[in-house]
Amino acid sequence: GQTHHSADKLFQAGDYASAQESYRALLKSYPTNALYLYRYARCAQEQGDDTTAIQYFKKAGDRYMLKYFYMGESYIRLWHMDKAIESYSTYLGSLREPNEREPHINQQIAYAEKIQRYLKRVERVQVIDSVEVALDSMLHVCILSAEAGKLSYDSLGNTIYTNQRGDRKFWTTTKDSINILVSNHRLLDEWSQPDTLPAIINFTDNQCAPYILNDGITLYFAANDSDGLGALDIYVSRYNLATANFTIPENIGMPYNSPANEYLFVLDEMRQVGYLATDRFATEGRVHIYSFAIAKQKQYWRNIVTDSLITYARLERFEMGSIDTIFPTNHSAIMTENSDE
Repeated sequence: GQTHHSADKLFQAGDYASAQESYRALLKSYPTNALYLYRYARCAQEQGDDTTAIQYFKKAGDRYMLKYFYMGESYIRLWHMDKAIESYSTYLGSLREPNEREPHINQQIAYAEKIQRYLKRVERVQVIDSVEVALDSMLHVCILSAEAGKLSYDSLGNTIYTNQRGDRKFWTTTKDSINILVSNHRLLDEWSQPDTLPAIINFTDNQCAPYILNDGITLYFAANDSDGLGALDIYVSRYNLATANFTIPENIGMPYNSPANEYLFVLDEMRQVGYLATDRFATEGRVHIYSFAIAKQKQYWRNIVTDSLITYARLERFEMGSIDTIFPTNHSAIMTENSDE
């Protein structure tokens, strides 16, 4: 009884590490106790160990139906969206009256369904290297050839892209508390006044990190959008010479985008190397820079188990070296951009 009281006190105080140890000791004597199993799972979850949390929530049985809410939260973080939806739905079905968690759950289910749609098209990426650096140092890692233009910082730490001829810049400025993309041209010895890119490009309250391919019409940039995966995502748009306007920006999808922030995406076509800057799996104030080989043709993961698909989508696991060597064709079917889905 004293051990139970101690564990409960630690749990209520939010000392989940110590409470977990107390419940671990209790479970040695009472391995099937639903409360101890449930609390052990909650302690693991509060400390970020969602895999262990789910394992013990399952062992706890259905005495505490609230476990399905917390299982949904853990599955969301692990990107097991189908299981998250199932868990949330089970919890909602157990309610006999309105609950304050319902708005959050409905929002989470909608988010899980959106992620499921993105998971249907996860591009195969051959990663060359990955390094973690300070956010304000990411451009030092993204080394471009002269033909790919130049990246630099302004006085506020925003990125500026200057094309390979050095006669046009794309950058971010703030107007009415909104970060918008602008460009200007070199006129002899000075630069023109900045022109705001069209509203179809500046479609949210935060656009940044523009980058133009050598073709002069393909624009990549980062933006916040409610239809994205969360935080900053990378978008692409192309200038249509016939209409003299840009196309509607498209989210470039997974694995480049994630619920974390994606700060920069560039493609050096001369060196056939691309760079992605993201704070997924990075410590605070730092980013991971993934360098990857530019594929001649887009390929998407097909016919692999969900767990493997998720690891590739999150860039927890990625291809290194020859695709044919690592993944024989009889192990994984490939869909190219022009093939039937």
